Amino acid sequence: MVIFNYDIWGLRLRMRKYLFLVLLFLPTLAHASVEWTLKNQINLEASPIAMVSAPDGKNVYILVPGKILVFSQAENRVVDFMPIDRKFDHFTVAGKGKSFLLSSSKDTSLSIFEVKKTLDLSGLPYKGPPDAQVVVAVFSDYQ
Repeated sequence: MVIFNYDIWGLRLRMRKYLFLVLLFLPTLAHASVEWTLKNQINLEASPIAMVSAPDGKNVYILVPGKILVFSQAENRVVDFMPIDRKFDHFTVAGKGKSFLLSSSKDTSLSIFEVKKTLDLSGLPYKGPPDAQVVVAVFSDYQ
């Protein structure tokens, strides 16, 4: 008397097919390596304490004792600096690059500096007297 009557080879064939499909779509591990090359090396005037990239990626701010150096990625050099107190040893950029937060581990101080970009207009051509008043007119009913 046979209780279970099934095709054992047909079942194995279907299982192999499903197993093949499952293994086909399983993620596989791939070994990869990272390749990198030295793009540039600059000599700083002092040992860097901290570095922070600007949110736009154009500049890197480097904290050295007594200064924050502004390194331009496009020009590949230090283009400006901001003098600060030598006690600061921690540094970050906040507010989309418009504020610097500096702190010191020697005391319990936190200083927040607002950064404003200025334009040097000296040497540029102008019309009229240099000390003339500037009037801004707003026409709000313009149609």
